[in-house]
Amino acid sequence: MTTEKELCFTVFEREITLCMEGDREESKGWDVCDELNVNADSDFDGVVSTVRKWAANDSVEVCRTRYGIGSITRPVYDVCAWCKDGDGGFMTCDLDGNASSDSVFKLDVLDLHPEYLEAWNKAKGEYYTFLDYESDTFPQVADYLEDK
Repeated sequence: MTTEKELCFTVFEREITLCMEGDREESKGWDVCDELNVNADSDFDGVVSTVRKWAANDSVEVCRTRYGIGSITRPVYDVCAWCKDGDGGFMTCDLDGNASSDSVFKLDVLDLHPEYLEAWNKAKGEYYTFLDYESDTFPQVADYLEDK
């Protein structure tokens, strides 16, 4: 990363729930975005390292539901970069200091637990088989995880 602008970073944590709405897979985010404190002197690599440590301690929650295959809730971290704009205020930017509304790093805790995604995909496949009248029942995500 080569930039002449001094960057600072903020980390936002959101809770995301993966669920089925009828026959559609939906990801729903909660409105409670927590802005987490990172060392003000941290560079990008230091912030990413901190986020990875937080994510390693997080868990994935699987809930059974009355209808459907259940849901999976987990944290997602977004790292945003900021730099001074021409008016002395701050703007969100990319790692080169160019104006951007996108986060510069994103970490979904579900990516650290592939067994949950595998269980989700199996349950979803069985659910579609049920919806197509090819089976009489379908398991929930939790059923696949209990087998492990």
